[in-house]
Amino acid sequence: MSRKEKAAAVSSLACIKDSKLPAQELEHCDCLPFSPLLYSMQQDGIADHEHMVPVSLTLNNRVRSAVRALFPRSTPLSLLLLHICQQEYAHEAALPERRRYHAPSGVLEQVLINVRRVIRVGDRHMIQESAGAIIIFPDVDRQGICSIVERVYNSIDLLQAETLIPPLTRETAIVLGIGSYPDAGISIEDLLYQTGRVVRRLTLRPIITFPPHEFPEQCQRFPVGEPEQAVAASPACPLMALPQELAQHLKCLIPYQLAHELQCVPVGQDQHTLTVAMAHPGNMASIRRLQGETGLNIFPVACRSEELAALLARQW
Repeated sequence: MSRKEKAAAVSSLACIKDSKLPAQELEHCDCLPFSPLLYSMQQDGIADHEHMVPVSLTLNNRVRSAVRALFPRSTPLSLLLLHICQQEYAHEAALPERRRYHAPSGVLEQVLINVRRVIRVGDRHMIQESAGAIIIFPDVDRQGICSIVERVYNSIDLLQAETLIPPLTRETAIVLGIGSYPDAGISIEDLLYQTGRVVRRLTLRPIITFPPHEFPEQCQRFPVGEPEQAVAASPACPLMALPQELAQHLKCLIPYQLAHELQCVPVGQDQHTLTVAMAHPGNMASIRRLQGETGLNIFPVACRSEELAALLARQW
């Protein structure tokens, strides 16, 4: 085995080892806003991941040093910031906020492989750290960085939770921010403020892959009146309150005849994953049929039987 192959093997083993760490041993994500001007977007000391791209203190310091070295300047400069973290499911802890963790290093590197595919090496300088990365584009203006971030987003969107090595076992959020000089103002802080705001966000959710005999008993169909807590406590199939009506674009994904046969309804879609409320969410044969019909990953959830019956009564 060559030195390069040995290094790859070691890296792969390390990635697998990291992915199997229990939640309490994973490194908590305590990254902060990119600029002090963004601190007002924090909530109770927790970074607002919906609207801002957090960064670690190490990456923040490295980026500031690199950017200062490029000023003063008379030509454009653009930044693209990426942050990745993994989250608990809402039912994994009785907390108002889901805890966030740094993703294993192998996950970030696989994401960055897709990023590098759509940017030219000579046009950028990448600074990488465990929780994310920033790419500096000298002589790229606002219009140029907007085009680049769309290419990056579309490339990352090709990733699927089960195709990463090892497959994802936690919900993984990836957020992107961009900034440009001189559009952001005349100061470095203005540039960093602009870069730290989310412009694109995507979430990779692992699909349920348990064999039927491994599903908890709570995932089987439950009678009306059974305590909802029994089902909601199962990480394999959370309980979902169904809407009164289904979105038309979701109904188009599953033919009514199939939905009626399998006793299920589509209730949400995020990238390559379709969330389906099912009377029998532990039935892997039904899940495989839905995957074949839709071409999407299926995330099954449990539901109240009367709510499911009400939606299926309205044929589409």
